[in-house]
Amino acid sequence: MSPKFWTLFLAVPIALVFSNSAAAHFESGLYSHRASDCASRSDPITVVFYGYATGTRTLNHVRFHTGWGGGSGGGQYFASHGICGAGTQHAESGTFTRYHIRMRKTYHDDATWGTTTTGTPHHEDWIDSAISGCFPGNHAVDKGGVDKGGGLQSGFDQGRTRIYNALIGQPGHTFAGSVNWGNTQEFKQCDGDWAGSHGTVYWFRIPNSSH
Repeated sequence: MSPKFWTLFLAVPIALVFSNSAAAHFESGLYSHRASDCASRSDPITVVFYGYATGTRTLNHVRFHTGWGGGSGGGQYFASHGICGAGTQHAESGTFTRYHIRMRKTYHDDATWGTTTTGTPHHEDWIDSAISGCFPGNHAVDKGGVDKGGGLQSGFDQGRTRIYNALIGQPGHTFAGSVNWGNTQEFKQCDGDWAGSHGTVYWFRIPNSSH
C-alpha cells in the first residue's frame, strides 16, 4: 500500500485551530511503517510536535514530562516530503506492559509551525500466553477502534491522551489544538485483537530549550 500524506493547508474546516495559510509546507504520512519503503502501515500518527521540535529536543521533553526512559523500541519508518526515514527517537515506560512512542522529524520546516516531529504514542500489553500468537512473548496494543475495535479507546488513543496529560499546561508547551486526520485503519495484534486510532491528532509546541 503506497503511503498517503497529510498537508495541513488541506484542512480548511479547522480554521479555528489553524489558519488557512498555516503549515503550507508541513507534510506527513498518516502512519508509521514496518519497512523502509513506507508502504507497510503499522501505527497511526496521533501527535505532532511543532516550534523547535527537532527529534533530539522533542525526545528530551517527552522523556522529561512523561518520566519514560529509553530502550530498544525503534524499528519503524516515517514518510515526509517523499522521504522514508527511520523513527530513531523513541521512549517507553518499561519493558513489558508499557506506554511507548516512536518519533521522527519531518523532512522540511514550515514557515508558520517551524520544525515539526510526528509521533505514534500507544499503550501495549506484554503477552506471553502459550495459546496466543504472541508466544513466547510480544507486545500487543490495547484493543479499540471505530470498527473491529468495538468503539473502544485503543492503546493508540490512550497513548495520545498520555502525551496530552503530560504536556498540557506545562510552560512552553502550547497546545495548538486537534485535527481529525481520519487515520483510523485498525491493525490485528498478535493476541488476535484489533487496534486503531479514532483519527484525532494533537499538536504541542516544543520550546527552544532542553531539560
